[in-house]
Amino acid sequence: GDSSEDELNLARAQASLDEVYRATGVKPALLYSIFVPAVGQSENAEESDSDRLFLMLVPPNGDPVIRPVPINRELALRVAD
Repeated sequence: GDSSEDELNLARAQASLDEVYRATGVKPALLYSIFVPAVGQSENAEESDSDRLFLMLVPPNGDPVIRPVPINRELALRVAD
């Protein structure tokens, strides 16, 4: 996506999360799971069993936290089934 559009969407999501926090006193967050092509694969490549799993936590304020999970798409889907 467009970088400025992504930043705007992040700001909107965080503003909504902050509203929930102010209204409830409970600190919400969004959690995304993202598969990323393995090193050396094209960003535009088809889905692959070797794609790596990352988790992205979006808090009400501050930067998103992105962490790798030491499994690939094949293992993640096998465990999920």
